[in-house]
Amino acid sequence: MANPNSIHEENLPNSTKRKNFKLQTALCSICNGESTGIHFGAESCGSCSAFFRRSVVMGKIYSYHSIYCKSEYKWKKCRACRLQRCYEMGMIKSGKIYFLLIKY
Repeated sequence: MANPNSIHEENLPNSTKRKNFKLQTALCSICNGESTGIHFGAESCGSCSAFFRRSVVMGKIYSYHSIYCKSEYKWKKCRACRLQRCYEMGMIKSGKIYFLLIKY
């Protein structure tokens, strides 16, 4: 026999059930921030997508700050490391163009 004082989820109001629910959000594969979707072929946030687009369109060539710039906590400050990580995570130059061709 079930304890009448026990709380079952089906007896809880909907507002209480929602509080326990955590929305799973995808992470940007470049900076581990909140992703806004697939950009240029990789799961990424808007800022990393814009950074990659600007770097490719303008043909930017970045230099490394120092031999220590690849450390986890500083890599985003180094543009060379950030662009390299974009390529490592699968971003491709023609990603946006390919999407537009399929869409239309």
